[in-house]
Amino acid sequence: MTSSSSELALLLLSLSFMMLGVAASQSNNTRAEVCGRQAGGALCPNGLCCSQFGMCGSTSDYCGSGCQSQCSGNDIGSIITQHLFNNMLKYLNDSRCPGNGFYTYSAFITAARSFNGFGTTGDLTTRKRELAAFLAQTSHETTGGWPSAPDGPYAWGYCFIREQNNNQAYCLPGVWPCPRGRLYYGRGPFQLAYNFNYGPAGRDIGVDLINNPDLVATNPTISFKTAIWFWMTPQGNKPSSHNVLVGQWTPSAAERDAGWLPGYGIITNIINGELECGHGPDDRVADRIGFYRRYCDILGVSYGSNLDCYNQRPHTSGRSQRSPSQLYEKCRDAVFTCGNISIGYPFSGGDREPECGHPNLELRCDFTNTTKIEIVGIKYKVLDIHQESRILRIARENFINNGSCRPQIPIQDSILNSEPFVPGSRNTNLTLLYDCQSSSSLGIFPCNSSNYNNVSITTDNIRGDGCSANVRVPVLQSSWERFRNKTLDLEEALETGFEVLWEEDMEACGKCNASGGSCGFNDSNNQTVCYCPSGFESSSHTNKCHRSHLPPSPAYTKNNNNTKGGSKSKLKLAPILTGLTVAGIVLVFPVCFIVLRFKGKSLSNYLQGKINDDARIEAFITKFGLFAPKRYSYEEIKKMTNKFNDKLGQGGFGSVYKGKLPDGHLVAVKFLSEMKGNGEDFMNEVASISRTSHVNIVTLLGFCFERSKRALIYEFMPKGSLDKFIYGQGSDNQSRQLEWVTLYDIALGIARGLEYLHQGCNTRILHFDIKPHNLLLDENFCPKISDFGLSKLCEGKKSIVSMTGARGTAGYIAPEVFFRNLGGVSNKSDVYSYGMMVLEMVGGRKNVNVEASRTSEIYFPSWIYKHLDQSSNLNINEEVTEEEAEITRKLIAVSLWCIQTNPLDRPSMTRVLEMLQGSIQSLELPPRPT
Repeated sequence: MTSSSSELALLLLSLSFMMLGVAASQSNNTRAEVCGRQAGGALCPNGLCCSQFGMCGSTSDYCGSGCQSQCSGNDIGSIITQHLFNNMLKYLNDSRCPGNGFYTYSAFITAARSFNGFGTTGDLTTRKRELAAFLAQTSHETTGGWPSAPDGPYAWGYCFIREQNNNQAYCLPGVWPCPRGRLYYGRGPFQLAYNFNYGPAGRDIGVDLINNPDLVATNPTISFKTAIWFWMTPQGNKPSSHNVLVGQWTPSAAERDAGWLPGYGIITNIINGELECGHGPDDRVADRIGFYRRYCDILGVSYGSNLDCYNQRPHTSGRSQRSPSQLYEKCRDAVFTCGNISIGYPFSGGDREPECGHPNLELRCDFTNTTKIEIVGIKYKVLDIHQESRILRIARENFINNGSCRPQIPIQDSILNSEPFVPGSRNTNLTLLYDCQSSSSLGIFPCNSSNYNNVSITTDNIRGDGCSANVRVPVLQSSWERFRNKTLDLEEALETGFEVLWEEDMEACGKCNASGGSCGFNDSNNQTVCYCPSGFESSSHTNKCHRSHLPPSPAYTKNNNNTKGGSKSKLKLAPILTGLTVAGIVLVFPVCFIVLRFKGKSLSNYLQGKINDDARIEAFITKFGLFAPKRYSYEEIKKMTNKFNDKLGQGGFGSVYKGKLPDGHLVAVKFLSEMKGNGEDFMNEVASISRTSHVNIVTLLGFCFERSKRALIYEFMPKGSLDKFIYGQGSDNQSRQLEWVTLYDIALGIARGLEYLHQGCNTRILHFDIKPHNLLLDENFCPKISDFGLSKLCEGKKSIVSMTGARGTAGYIAPEVFFRNLGGVSNKSDVYSYGMMVLEMVGGRKNVNVEASRTSEIYFPSWIYKHLDQSSNLNINEEVTEEEAEITRKLIAVSLWCIQTNPLDRPSMTRVLEMLQGSIQSLELPPRPT
């Protein structure tokens, strides 16, 4: 045997004897319980120490070197003595503190002994840090210190008992009641507030705090117990402060991406992150850190890492303590609405409770009505959400607000791979390099910024040594190409944003909705949950509401009214109702039969057809499932329109009425009087527009379908339709005229909306009825494409559709719709309609010498070319400025390209946008159509 082998054998032999000795010693003092890491972190009963070998006892063999938990025998008095307590809370009993004499050392020790593991878990350093952190956080909550206070502000903890100058009830109806006269404002070391905290705290410590909330401010032991309860108990989707401090919390990948790392900072985030964390330095956070450092210094222990939460994503308040039945209603009815964004599951934010969506998909609406989202500590503006394809288009807020040359903190990459996000496939990743010292072949762009002198751009993933800063950020491939072609500058390219996909189990949510439930999200297991009307929360395995979880149908509910008067009156009423019903049928049936016979239909065929139509539409709505907009009853429609009191207009489809939702939002209700194609218009409109989310597409807020009563509810457009302005309708024609710049912006907005329909959706949408009447204007004259009753859906990349008949309005219909030898009907048909409409917008102006009329046939190419060639001045009046004349030439030139007879000669809407935004010098007139 070699020398090294002999040494190893002796070492193993020595260790064996040592372990046998310890085991023998433990056998005389243990109750054979297993604890610690050997038992999944279990604590010993009765405050016993857990030895390094996972056994419970009270001697030095258990509580000494290697002890895992409760190493002081559940008595923190061995660390925090009376003298130390008074030194840490130096002015606890000062007469200047309203709470003087209340918070006593004995109450603190007594309360602590009620919680296994508090201040007794881990090694001595860990135990001291936990106690320092607890006393620091509670000192901040009750501080009476000021900057020039004796011994500094951090010697003045525990000055207050009650929240000052606030006697609000802080009671939310839900799981815990709100007894009359009870107030749940902040009390105690953690300023415990709200009934949903008083209730469970009292339950767990054995005191009725719902009916006796002031015990927290009158009994010091109970007061300390509520604070330690709050410290030891996970709050909603957050870990407990105790588990964080003693190393029993391991952050997930998503939590690490949010900056949630073990340390004192995450404790602040758990306690008050919504107000104090995630927006840079905050005096309140610094105050908490000041207390913590002082107490660590007194206890002779290091501070550890991650003290602040300045760059952590704020922890939401998490669970709202609502019952599953309340969450069913909240998650079913609530929609996040902000600007052009209207979205439900899996997003939360706004009116949608945290339980209604994924925690990393929380949206916020700022004072400018702009949707924001924070991902891994970086704030983004939400430009678009495509729910069906699960695509989010976002742009970095610190670039949008400050330009590419002035990125604010954090200088952090935006290559997103954190849960639940996946990078989009239509992005190009750019590396922006600031003030690089070495010469480079990269393009260098000057910065009009005090931060940097220049920025270099590359698609390579390089570190940028010798540069002041560098950051990687995606842009859309199309924007990158336009930047390279010099039709976009860098800031504009960054402002168009980039795409990320979110991964979420939408199939499970679809099953939930189909079963009558509403979708939510469980943070603890990272899965979709299904809230049911009866209050039952389904398991993650079934994820649907069973019939037993749904409320009973009134038709099958037994009459439990045993009062004599009640049962008699119902019995007497039944024959009367039956007689009236029979009489009504006898009278109505012959009339219906005669009418239908005159129409050439048998009653059986008519009824069967109506039943089939209704069933088909109902099946369509059910199949639409998760993506269907909100469904309203006819009674709700009557209520929101004040019984159809304010009529906005009428057409072949029916009438439009002004209405108001319960939250005060104005809406336009299109009530369909006649369903063409067995409900095809109705289904087309719901199917098409529900797939869209764009600033230039009108938002469908809901619908009504009760057999023959069918209505669509849209956002209200105060300026009405475009045709009223280009034709000068109304008594004051001049007031109806639009400036040329406004007309140009309207044409540009419509083009963007059409490009989105043709390219931006996973399922392409062809409108087939683009005309001024179907283009609505909001208060800022932002155009919105509406009326999707004639639209068609194109799956995948297909753009040619089959049509059995002509669709559209005379004068705007593309030639290929009638003459199939020109090619198939496609998205180029919408391009044609767009061109005819823009020509009409130009011709409708009074300061252009064109004999405008309401019919667009006069603008057919053979006519327009008589009045226009490349050298023409378009006969524009002298009143028009040079800029307005250029706008006019550009609109006409683009329109003429759009109305080419052959669809192949027409540009795509993407190209139309490029022409509209490019220079007039780069535009040529198209060849004269034959």
